[in-house]
Order: sequence, then structure tokens, then C-alpha cells
Amino acid sequence: MYDENANHWFTKDRSETAINRYPSKTIGNDILVENPALGINLYRNVFSKEDSERYINILESNLGGNGKYKWSEAKVTNSDVPIKKARDAVDFKFKQENLGPRDEHNAELIDLHEEIYQKLKFCVDDYARYWGINVVYYEAFNFVKYEGEGTHFNIHADHGPMYNCTVSAVIYINDDYEGGEIRFPRMDNYTHAPKVGDIVLCPSNYIYEHASLPMKEGTKYCVVVMTDINELGHK
Repeated sequence: MYDENANHWFTKDRSETAINRYPSKTIGNDILVENPALGINLYRNVFSKEDSERYINILESNLGGNGKYKWSEAKVTNSDVPIKKARDAVDFKFKQENLGPRDEHNAELIDLHEEIYQKLKFCVDDYARYWGINVVYYEAFNFVKYEGEGTHFNIHADHGPMYNCTVSAVIYINDDYEGGEIRFPRMDNYTHAPKVGDIVLCPSNYIYEHASLPMKEGTKYCVVVMTDINELGHK
């Protein structure tokens, strides 16, 4: 039944300005939410330094040796081979179901995926409520490692002719490195230097093209996740 008093999508104030834009606030267990540019939300303190160290240990113990799963050279959407000038990194992309039945080889990765998913979903749900959308689809989680000077991902949009998505998420696992900031050229060159436990959420379209700037020193670990408001383009 239609409710005249409900906050319907067609009654939402669309005059997004620095004054009435998403306010900074604290949600959940001391997660600080900031809105540094239109449509871009920064969620801080989503997980701790101790979590960060544990996540990296799980990734390297499962992907960095001679086990069943390994890091691989990262590719761009429309290429079957790595294009280093566009994207220079290694990654490991999976959903829990892709790993098959739980066993001694995949148990830690399955648990890691679930833990990060729950933290991410809490933030995505908050973002979606503000914008009046309903995020129902999560793509496979892409765990990415930028190791050493010059590793990068040049400017790109996440949504395009080869892939559909609505809201993009970048989850920053660590911050003990130099360089590797995320930059949004069309948003007045807004640039964020990540801290442990940061999650950046933004629309996935061409206006929100972004880049992972070249690393200067160290190793950056992050998780890139694409989400959507329906499953129509993902079947």
C-alpha cells in the first residue's frame, strides 16, 4: 500500500551541495564516515591494525608459496594478457563458492572472504540507504597486491561496455608503504592516501574514473569489489 509519509525515492532532495551533502558521522563500532567529494564516501576504522596483519598473513600463506592457489599477473577487462602500462600488479579473484567444498586448502580463504564481506556490506548498506538504491549483487572479491616502485593501475572506470556495476569499493588492508594513492581526476583531482581499515565507495561510471597512483616504496594490499543494483548483467 502506498504510504504518503514514507521517504520515497521520487521525493528525495537532489540538490547535493557541500552544505547538504552526506554529513560526517560515526556508525557501528566507531566507523567514521566522511564525504570528501560528491558521491564518494570514505569509511574509516572498518578494521584494525591487528586485523590487517592477520589478513596479510592469510593471503601470503595461501597465495605466496607452492600451495593450490597463487597470485597471478593482473589483467584489464578487455585483454587476455597483462598490459603492464595499464595495470602493473598481481591479484587473486574469487567468490567463496568458486573455491569448492571447504577443505584444508581453502578454509582460511573462505573465512577471510566472509569476514571482509560482512564488514563491507555494513558500509555498502549505509551508502545505499543514503542514495536510495538497493545493492543486491556482489562480484567476486579481487585481492590485489602492488609490490615495489612503479606498480600502479592507470585511470579507468569500473563500469563500461565489457562489465556492468553500480557502486565500486576499494578496501585498504595496510598503509605501511609510500605512494599508491587513489585519485579521481574528474572530482577536482581528489586524492586519498589510504590508512589501515579504510573503505572507499563511489559510483562505478565514467565520471568517477580513478587511478591507483604509482607506488614509491613497499607493498600495498587491497580488495576491489564491484556491486550492482540487480543481477541482470551478471548471469
